[in-house]
Amino acid sequence: MGFEHKWRAWVMEFVTTASMSLLINGSPSKPFKMERDLREGNPLSPFLFVLVVDVLHRIIREAIRKRQETIKNYKRLLRCFELMSGLMINFDKSSLIPINCDEPQRMCNLLGYKGDTLPVKYLGISLGANPRLVKTWKPILDKVDEKLSLWKAKVLQEEMLREEVTSYDFTKTIWKGLVPPRVELYGVFG
Repeated sequence: MGFEHKWRAWVMEFVTTASMSLLINGSPSKPFKMERDLREGNPLSPFLFVLVVDVLHRIIREAIRKRQETIKNYKRLLRCFELMSGLMINFDKSSLIPINCDEPQRMCNLLGYKGDTLPVKYLGISLGANPRLVKTWKPILDKVDEKLSLWKAKVLQEEMLREEVTSYDFTKTIWKGLVPPRVELYGVFG
């Protein structure tokens, strides 16, 4: 990403010190201890992931530039990336999708991956499918419709319950069961 040495030194200092504090609107936060990783849901997680994947991209680009036996070294590069970042790559679930490749089967055999072709589903979206076709978007629209119908049902159910509770007859019935009728004992209401 091309960060200057001073910036990288600051980040390294943050990562290697026992605790750190952030400036938020000019005021320092309470010091907190740094750990090896960020938890899921942390706002910095996506940014850190982008930085780490950028390093992977630079490693691969450098290997291609040096014209080594690139295909054989890809798996080694990914293994090095695992060791450096702490991210684990599941090679059993990984597949190779060659694009404009003369010998895809040979590449798959060299790397030990299973081969795949486009279109392929990735994170629920068809990669390589024609985005202008309705059938490409139909599964996504169906999921959105399903979520909306569940949401509508929940909102309607809550609204109906609110109307029941606020209606006069319902509250009158509840109070009849909770509060006993007034009884007159010796001229005094009890």
